[in-house]
Amino acid sequence: MLRLPWPNREGNIVAQEKDDNKGFVVRDKRFWLNDNDDDVPAEVPRNVPTYVEQLEERLREKEKQLAEYISAHKSSVSDMGEVRTRLERDLERQVRIEVVRIVEPLLDTVENLARLLDACSQETGIEVVAEGIAAVLNQLLLNLRKVGVVPVPTEGVRFDPKTMEALATSEAAPGQEDMVIEELRPGFLFKDTLIRPAGVRVGVAPRD
Repeated sequence: MLRLPWPNREGNIVAQEKDDNKGFVVRDKRFWLNDNDDDVPAEVPRNVPTYVEQLEERLREKEKQLAEYISAHKSSVSDMGEVRTRLERDLERQVRIEVVRIVEPLLDTVENLARLLDACSQETGIEVVAEGIAAVLNQLLLNLRKVGVVPVPTEGVRFDPKTMEALATSEAAPGQEDMVIEELRPGFLFKDTLIRPAGVRVGVAPRD
């Protein structure tokens, strides 16, 4: 039997078989019209990534990992900077506390020396003793200033409840209300930390 390709009316190629005894036999090769699943062509396999595509995918993954590593490193550096700043701040605060603890007992000595100097200045014949006491007091105040301890300023200033304590009051001239009239007890600061408030006499308005 001889088979010849031949287009049908729809333009599809069909196989024609020529039988020497029966003439031509037409067979339709349109598989979607055929009930036999064996004649259906197999599904075309999906495209397999090429070697270049695989390399590009690997490169994208590496770039993603690198970006994650850089982000984690920046976050770690930022955290370390915050920890360092906090430690430095805590250390400075601790140092101030220690300085206050060391200096505070010396303040009574300063106050007593000042009182002794005041008493000696009212007596005759003890000028040398008074000068010696004055020298000791000045030296002590100078040493305190070297470590950052300074007296609370009270002369010619308005009463400040943050750094002063009103131990007494006196009538003052008009416009001098709330002004410090006299320092009764020296106060001291360590930088911006108050060690002890200054005890002062404060001016008040005259009573009617």
